Amino acid sequence: MNTKPEYLTIKDAAELLGVTPTTLRNWDKSKKLVAHRNPVNGYRLYAVEDVTKILRDRGENDQVYNLDVLSNQTDTQIFLFPDLFSQSESKQDIRTLRLLVRQMSKAFRDSMGGGLLERFEEISKVLYCKLYDEQQCRINDNYTKQFYFSSGAPLNKTYQRIATLYEKAISLLPNVFTNSQRKLSNDKKAIVRIVELLHPVSLSDIPADIKGTVYEELVRNTFEKSDNQQFFTPRQVAEFMVRFTNPQLDQTLCDPACGSGGFLIEASKYIGGVLFSQGEEEFSANRIAQYLSNHLIGLEIDRRMAWVAQMNLIMHGDGDGNIHHLDGNGSLGFSGHLNNLVKPNALDIILTNPPFGSDLSDKVDLSRYQLGKGKSSRRRGILFIEQCIRWLKQGGRLGIIIEDSVLNGASNEDVRQFILQHSVVEAVISLPDVTFMPYSSSKTSILFLRKKNNNREVQSHIFMATVEQIGRKQNGDPLYIGQRGKDGSRELLSELPDVVKAWQNYTMSGIQSITHLSPKIFVCPPERFTEGVGERLDVQFHHPSRAIAENTLNRSIYLTPKLAELIVVRNRMVIPSTQDPDEIWQYIGLANIIAATGEYSVSNVLGRQLKSGVRRFHPRDILFSKLRPELRKCVLVRDDEDDGYVSSECLVFCTLEDAFNDPLLKDIASKRKSLQQYQVDREYLSFILRSDIVFGQLVYQITGSGRPRVNQSAILGLRIPLPPLSVQLEIVAAYKMAWKHHLECRVRSETALREGKEALEAAYNHASDKLCPI
Repeated sequence: MNTKPEYLTIKDAAELLGVTPTTLRNWDKSKKLVAHRNPVNGYRLYAVEDVTKILRDRGENDQVYNLDVLSNQTDTQIFLFPDLFSQSESKQDIRTLRLLVRQMSKAFRDSMGGGLLERFEEISKVLYCKLYDEQQCRINDNYTKQFYFSSGAPLNKTYQRIATLYEKAISLLPNVFTNSQRKLSNDKKAIVRIVELLHPVSLSDIPADIKGTVYEELVRNTFEKSDNQQFFTPRQVAEFMVRFTNPQLDQTLCDPACGSGGFLIEASKYIGGVLFSQGEEEFSANRIAQYLSNHLIGLEIDRRMAWVAQMNLIMHGDGDGNIHHLDGNGSLGFSGHLNNLVKPNALDIILTNPPFGSDLSDKVDLSRYQLGKGKSSRRRGILFIEQCIRWLKQGGRLGIIIEDSVLNGASNEDVRQFILQHSVVEAVISLPDVTFMPYSSSKTSILFLRKKNNNREVQSHIFMATVEQIGRKQNGDPLYIGQRGKDGSRELLSELPDVVKAWQNYTMSGIQSITHLSPKIFVCPPERFTEGVGERLDVQFHHPSRAIAENTLNRSIYLTPKLAELIVVRNRMVIPSTQDPDEIWQYIGLANIIAATGEYSVSNVLGRQLKSGVRRFHPRDILFSKLRPELRKCVLVRDDEDDGYVSSECLVFCTLEDAFNDPLLKDIASKRKSLQQYQVDREYLSFILRSDIVFGQLVYQITGSGRPRVNQSAILGLRIPLPPLSVQLEIVAAYKMAWKHHLECRVRSETALREGKEALEAAYNHASDKLCPI
């Protein structure tokens, strides 16, 4: 038994308390939580007893921490082990569970090392071994416990006992544990260390959701930040799709490309929440286990991932092995094994994120698909759509993540025809570019559809939404809301919960309940989708701004000429770093243009800093950004501005009248018949180019991910309502009045913010004067 004092590092203590290490240092100075010092390196250490007292003072009386784990490194560097697992009826602290996960991984890292996958696999084996031992103790009175740690026992003896136990355990699921999973690692020291960590733990007494949390932490740490993240759908996306489809206890749900089992796990959690809300908490564990065993099916082509998914389900309470590894073409094949597992017209719900970066080229299997006949290859994601619809019952629902090219690409028109012929599209949710970064930057959407009950069923309204935040950064790290909650927890910056709520309101109360959410969330009328036409299904194409623009233009009592008829494009380009690297250039970059307001600034930049081409502009020119047109970066260069240069991402226009008076452009302008036909005020034109009338014409023509843009031909093809000059000037005058009010509001806002900062500063100064008088 260890009698040494129990200490935590500053990092672990901060994580337990939900504060930063800086806060702990300040608490040390103020004597709120006094740190001890490591006699070797002087680093702060915090007594477990002191940390526990802070938690109790907060009212977190259910958190008790006990340490009985020795460190072999120094006398004072001792690791925390939370004695929380025996408290099966108390609320569990997720932060503490993460410490245990790190300790198990550290056991391998500090021994023979190994990669993330290897460490993950071995920890999973030992956890399963532990579960088996507890189960045998529970059901067999003559069974002698084998999973234990004795400090005096030789390492080899302990390892051999656990290895023998593992061989017995895996015999229950011979199809799950194959190849490398059939034996424990030879890293005896690490295996025994994990046994030591798990020795006082009763996994059987841990609620399935808590036990699952431990394992999910392992899964995420292994696959979210490695080459294997292709198998991992962000948890918040999987949770969103489950909530959107609202699975029921008697429905069978399948993921035919299940990866690590994320959709299946989220479905089990959702069902658990339903049972709890119905007051069936006492029986929920057994019913969830039955649901996992009888109503969830996972199919996976990668053998290791099939094993991972099965282990994930086991940790959440299932022991019957509902994950199936498929050889050959996996879920897209037609083997007898697959046909026995999943039959046509058999499933209630399918949720999946199939691979969208590879093709199926097997001629035999390809010919069995309507979307594959006569083709040498076809994207697997496309064929998954057909296969899933085949498996669904009439009225069954599919939620599938697909590339946007399936919804809008000309080469995939037959796919959209197939979808509209065999199903009713319920919703399309556009996901942000960061969803699968850094593994993939593909632009994706979630397609929700329902298999038709009969051929006479017609397409109804389609719920559509654009999601810009899912709580994820470009490097895959979580993106949180700035402030913590009252309990110290951090909430992801995600719009997905709002979309679910809007969908629920729409299905219960109709279109009128969500009209105020447009344009981010809207409903597209069915007349836009004529069966057999292959109409585009992407959110961008049906954006409300497009309908507004079309309606406005169609109702206009004035002419609506194309922009190309009203302007001349100034195309002079140079590369400053090549032409004159030491000269100061007057430059307007995209960052110098304020979104939607028409404001801009000019920077003085050394030529050597501008290594790409830039466009020349003159006073009175209009600058229009092709990049991210939703920002509406369009400005009119002031009369008193000097000539300068602008980013090549901008087009430079001048009106025909100004072009006619420009020696370089006069010949081009004089050849335009529209020179005498139209009069256009340049302020009016720059204002209209920032309006919904223009954005609505461009929104469905935006291409590219990461840096979405529209091409020059789309911009020049814009239709511009052109009233008489007097009406144009009247509109400009009204805009200037609104602009003046906008500036006044902005000044008041900035003034209020400055006064708030000054008040805070005064409070700090007052405290300083009180505490340290001069």
